[in-house]
Amino acid sequence: DYFTQALTLRRSLKDQAGEALQLNNVAVATKALGNTQQAMEYFTQALALHRATGNRYEEAITLNNMGHLYDVLGEKQKALDYYNQALPIRRALGDRSGEAYTLNNTGLLYLGLGETQKALDYFTQSLPLWRATGNRAGEATIVNNIAYTYDSLGDKESALKYYNESLVLRRAVGDRSGEAETLNNLGLLYDSLGERQKALDHYNQAIPIFKAVGNPYGEATTLSNIGLIYTATGEYQKALDYLNQSLPVRRAIGDRTGESYSLNNIGLVYLKQGEAEKAADFFNQALTLSRAVSDRRSQSKMLFNLARLERDRNNLDAARTRIEEGIAIIESIRTKINSQQLRASYFASVQDFYMLYIDILMRLHKQNPNAGHDAEALQASERARARILLEMLVESGADIRQGVEPALLERERVLQKQLNDAAQEQTKLLVSQHTAEQ
Repeated sequence: DYFTQALTLRRSLKDQAGEALQLNNVAVATKALGNTQQAMEYFTQALALHRATGNRYEEAITLNNMGHLYDVLGEKQKALDYYNQALPIRRALGDRSGEAYTLNNTGLLYLGLGETQKALDYFTQSLPLWRATGNRAGEATIVNNIAYTYDSLGDKESALKYYNESLVLRRAVGDRSGEAETLNNLGLLYDSLGERQKALDHYNQAIPIFKAVGNPYGEATTLSNIGLIYTATGEYQKALDYLNQSLPVRRAIGDRTGESYSLNNIGLVYLKQGEAEKAADFFNQALTLSRAVSDRRSQSKMLFNLARLERDRNNLDAARTRIEEGIAIIESIRTKINSQQLRASYFASVQDFYMLYIDILMRLHKQNPNAGHDAEALQASERARARILLEMLVESGADIRQGVEPALLERERVLQKQLNDAAQEQTKLLVSQHTAEQ
């Protein structure tokens, strides 16, 4: 209301620079209320005026804000385009705080794409900038995001360390919304460790804070996570109550990524209750949405759930197709993690994919003993074991190439280059418009 009054006054004064500032402010408030399309219209008007008046500083702010909005809407390539326009302007102006914001947002975009190593690189670049500018709130945000990245890679110890550091910082600066976000993330971490009561305690601290500060995005996320806890404990009606509170909020604010999570989680409840048709419907809706927003890490989980469902219905060929799609995604994510330690922890965190794949292949073998499915199952098992062993050897510093034929080493080098080239090409496709064939 106040920004809109200010906007009207600026226009009456024919103050284009002030009008542009207020348009950006109205857009930010409109976005926070979940009116994403209206927010984009205000940002677009603000950007045109900033360029017309030559205000490069505010132009960069608006470009960054538009990038973030496109990211929320799942339009990753557009988001990246706007971030890539904002970053050089901020660097040219010496705006270190603004540069830190854009680096953080780009990291979040890559995290959504499953490019965890790139995400970590951007967050790591952003952190010293926040510290140098003395912005403890920004520092707390980055530390939280680094923790989330480590958590997604299976490094729970590092994640817990960074989350606790973030929580202290956010409380110190009075960032209530950020405090609730970190509490929610700690709940997720404790849930993954099997400490459900601790998880619920953190979620129940987060919910009233999100409500008090008017953060529907955070509230919906935490409601969905509480639903997952009750799913795991077999309290299915409680789970559905929480999930059905979360879903309409996410739809109302245009959070398509979050909507896909809620749909997937509702599917899990129905799967646990033995209602396969309902579960399949929700999983497929979730998968379609996660593909639309290019959220590859979530796609892998939804494919896993569909594979498990089809296995239980004895649709083994369909189950195999789904799990192979899921494994292809996690293999792609894994190959782009530079740190051997993080690559190993991530691989350990997704072993259930391989166990399900082996189980499906062995069931296919039972149906058709002469089709060679038992050999495929053994190959899948050995491939997973071999990777773990190789990474342990690398971590221990063992030279596994000593005494190997030079021709074989050269072949390895060529194959590694082909894999790297293919991975780069895939990344380009994933952040732009592409067909299934591509």
